[in-house]
Amino acid sequence: MPSNEWELISREQIDFAPGENTFGLKIFKEHHRKAGTQKERTYWKYGKPDVVMIAGFTTDMLLIAHEEFQPGVGETYLKLPGGNVDEGDTPEIAANRELEEETGYRARRMELISTIAHDSGRSEAKVFCYFAIGCEEIGVPEEGSTVQLFKPLEFWDRLLKDLTTDPNLLRGGGNTLKCAATVLYKLGYL
Repeated sequence: MPSNEWELISREQIDFAPGENTFGLKIFKEHHRKAGTQKERTYWKYGKPDVVMIAGFTTDMLLIAHEEFQPGVGETYLKLPGGNVDEGDTPEIAANRELEEETGYRARRMELISTIAHDSGRSEAKVFCYFAIGCEEIGVPEEGSTVQLFKPLEFWDRLLKDLTTDPNLLRGGGNTLKCAATVLYKLGYL
């Protein structure tokens, strides 16, 4: 069992963009002291909204994925639907909203499979991985989103191929990889 040998002494939020919409991004400066000593460390952390990722399956057990431009890496790539948990929403509400917005599908049932640290070294943000069961098409995906249906292991193979084609090319999809691995393992595919 991990021990917490470092005690938080202080935490200060740094106002880095007064008056600007930072989409939930916050910067924190923290001071920690090692238990039983005078040794101290300063850490810089970023705060951002928690996110949801959804491994949605149609009634025929096809996995719902989509291609969408991601500004963080400046490219369009295949990913699971997902997005921020808005203030006041539960992760399950966010998961249902993001699945419908990004793909045009609605789940009969949402099940939380895992909660994973987004970047445990520098952030407290969480990734909530959901398994959506019995998804049916009820509308159209948001503009810029191209929906694709896959057999589960075909999606896994495509995802890994995309991530390993060129090791020098910056790729997104870490949250999709985490969530897909967790859900596909839970369902007995991996």
